Amino acid sequence: MARFARIDTSLPQRSDLVRLFHTLEREDLSHEEMEKIAAVVEKAGRPALPPLLRRLRKATSSSVIARYLYLLDFFEDDNWLDELVRITLKRKDLKVDAKTVLLAGLERSGIDIEELPFSRLLEEVGSTSQTGLEALLDRGEAGFVSFMEDFVGYSSEAQVALVRVLATRSTPVAEELLEILLGYSDREIVTEALHALGRIRRSSAAQVLVRFLRQGDGELRELAERSLKRLSFLGIHPEPEDLPLAETFSRLAAASSIEVSGFRSLWFSRWNGKGGLDVLVLQTHESCGISDAAGYGDLTPAGHDELFREAVSEERLLEISSDYAHVLVRDALHLNAEKGFPVPPEFYVWRRILRTGETDPEPYLPDFSTFNLADIAASAFLLETGDTLLDEECFAGWFPSTGKVFDLADELAVLPGKDTSGLSEKRLAVLLQQFMQEVITPEKSRIARRLYLIADLMLRTGKERQLVERILAAALHLTNGKIPYLKNPFLRRFALDSLYFARDAMEQGYDPRQIEQEWDDEELWD
Repeated sequence: MARFARIDTSLPQRSDLVRLFHTLEREDLSHEEMEKIAAVVEKAGRPALPPLLRRLRKATSSSVIARYLYLLDFFEDDNWLDELVRITLKRKDLKVDAKTVLLAGLERSGIDIEELPFSRLLEEVGSTSQTGLEALLDRGEAGFVSFMEDFVGYSSEAQVALVRVLATRSTPVAEELLEILLGYSDREIVTEALHALGRIRRSSAAQVLVRFLRQGDGELRELAERSLKRLSFLGIHPEPEDLPLAETFSRLAAASSIEVSGFRSLWFSRWNGKGGLDVLVLQTHESCGISDAAGYGDLTPAGHDELFREAVSEERLLEISSDYAHVLVRDALHLNAEKGFPVPPEFYVWRRILRTGETDPEPYLPDFSTFNLADIAASAFLLETGDTLLDEECFAGWFPSTGKVFDLADELAVLPGKDTSGLSEKRLAVLLQQFMQEVITPEKSRIARRLYLIADLMLRTGKERQLVERILAAALHLTNGKIPYLKNPFLRRFALDSLYFARDAMEQGYDPRQIEQEWDDEELWD
């Protein structure tokens, strides 16, 4: 009897799998959806493998590639490892983070990616290779900053893959990088770093875990303890070390006043336990948090003091208590998280200067409970003397450099000095009213917050109580609107000084309207 070919009944299943893999490539795919897809693939068995590999050959996103590699783990690697090798070597269109994910997948499968032909790809992805990590170590903190600059730009899947690669590196710099990543803002990365440290069979990894346990808490603390116990079971114990940097004495802390644009500078310095001083300088913004960071390591006392004098001169720093400085840092980190503004890579590298608990995000509201705010708002004297605030050092440079201000300043360009006699009283009033409507009103909440923060700094640094009251009065009148802005001495002086500053700047050749991409404070920070 003739044999009939078996009818292929798998088409519906394969069609469903193809549709499922299209879903897998959605950017907003949730963890629960991913697990449901994984369950379907596991149940489908080998028929799911060919379409999975076909999609992998075309995928370009590191996050999508990482999802496909996760699904490959449901199959015996004999069925797909050779194909994964070919895909990794043949794909020339992938970015660094996608290549990193593929290499990490090969390494988890037992492939030595330090050998040819994979070593060529390692050179392309840079610092994840053994030699690349050693080069980072030679560059010191600058190398670590370069690593973090690349790291923060990767997708979360590529970041996880890179952390796992670090666990396989036989160089102490891997532990240093993992320790930096223990302070990363993404909890998943911190978790992966703790797992990775538990797989590194060196006492230096155990020491990193011990240092983390001094500040870790909750689930992360338990994870660190498990990783440390795992190393202990393998006979690997932390070696005695000098007093940790986080427990050495603070040298000094300082802060600048708030600029009209909302920026301020913070200074931290601490003895490092080796006889030198380490310094962390931050730039923060009152609405988005830490925007820039720089560090200086192992300075001599003389070198430290010279650097601080320069910072005082350039940034107008005032010495403050360590407790107050750390309150400001924690508030800034809270703003970074709340507004989704990325923390600078330099901060992760140098955050070790701060002590346990000093980098826990927490909002801060200045406390003026010792002042009668109602009496301050009602004081005619404090209102009338508000114009003299702009003569104070804490208001130096309070001139907004926006296109709107320069537009209004065009009318003053023909007038000499600060003589307004060339304008009629009516025209001057119209010009100032425009300033109030176009510059002050849209930003009144932010300007008020900056005034409150300046008042808080003056209070914390022991300045005269009346100065604090004058600043509070300016903030209160700005927000309560009981006094027309044109009749507010502080705002009137602020408007005139800003317009004349803009006019003088134009005479010297500076005009933000001529810059192709004008700094838009509201667009940038919102």
